[in-house]
Amino acid sequence: EFEVDFVCTNGQEKIYIQVAASVRDEEVLHRELRPLLRIQDNFPKYLFTLDNDPKASIDGVHKINALDWLLSG
Repeated sequence: EFEVDFVCTNGQEKIYIQVAASVRDEEVLHRELRPLLRIQDNFPKYLFTLDNDPKASIDGVHKINALDWLLSG
């Protein structure tokens, strides 16, 4: 069974968020992406990490540094 860490809703809109300290290990990356990739809707999906890597999109999931995201708003 897989679960997503956070599902944020605003009316009919949703955002899915998975959080991991680091996903530089391929096994961890796949484990953290798996629940998001199983969701079959078109709402935004994010993987927040503390890795100091550039933003990336992996099969439609936005991988972003959590601190960068927090400071951007």
